Amino acid sequence: MLLLTGASGFLGKIAFPILSTKYDVVGLCHTNDYNGKFIPVEITDPDCVFKLLDKLNPDIIVHSAACREPDVCEKNSDFTYELNVKATETIGEWADNNAARMVYISTDYVFDGENPPYNENNPVSPVNVYGKTKADGEAHVRNVDNHIIVRIPLQYGFSVSGEDSLISKIIVSLKLNQSYEINNNQVRYPTLSDDVAYAILDLLNIDFTGTIHLSSSSGLTRYEIWESVSNIFNLNNSKIIPTDKPVKQFAPRPLNSRLSTKLYDSLGVHKFHSFNEGLVHIKKKMM
Repeated sequence: MLLLTGASGFLGKIAFPILSTKYDVVGLCHTNDYNGKFIPVEITDPDCVFKLLDKLNPDIIVHSAACREPDVCEKNSDFTYELNVKATETIGEWADNNAARMVYISTDYVFDGENPPYNENNPVSPVNVYGKTKADGEAHVRNVDNHIIVRIPLQYGFSVSGEDSLISKIIVSLKLNQSYEINNNQVRYPTLSDDVAYAILDLLNIDFTGTIHLSSSSGLTRYEIWESVSNIFNLNNSKIIPTDKPVKQFAPRPLNSRLSTKLYDSLGVHKFHSFNEGLVHIKKKMM
């Protein structure tokens, strides 16, 4: 049995049905159980977590639950530490003691963005609370004998709950036909969450162990992301204005935290979509 934490989160909702094509998957959530589909648990309570894990006894744990919004993390550092670090330590301890495989979802934000691209062996250098807590979480996962640390960049995909979807938010904004100044120097590598889920299946299948980077090869500024969405979805982009002004964000961000995928590419497994290919994939799902 495979246990997926954060099953009601953005990546979790997309990964759950994909992982279920091969495994009997049980999803954990915090409060939104989607009409009984997932099991609510207070993941920051070690006693609750240990009791539930003892009861379910999973063979594999994909740990996706996290506070992943950098600004929220920066403003709530104590809570973020409890969720991103201590809960990871608890789950990792159980996994190691019970010979379970653990897949940990980490982030490109463990790097400072000063010297991209980053390979798996580069020392971490986070610039915000989110990146630091995910890096600290990684350190605990390395204590698990059978682990995979998956670092991923900005995620996008089709979500029925449009409020947590990057693409849905951009589409809504474009349809308002208002003027927007969009940053054109901070580079991200938007990656389709479906690809991440399929890649995890393949990594489990080949018994990969260690740290690995999963990412699309499409490096885009925020402006270029908006421009691509407008082009694929046939929306007016005449009022999108590129700017080099810093993005108004509470937490600092890396300028370019590109992840090298040479290791993953060498494995000959699932191929990732380009950003435009991923947008076409989403557009088909929305029809």
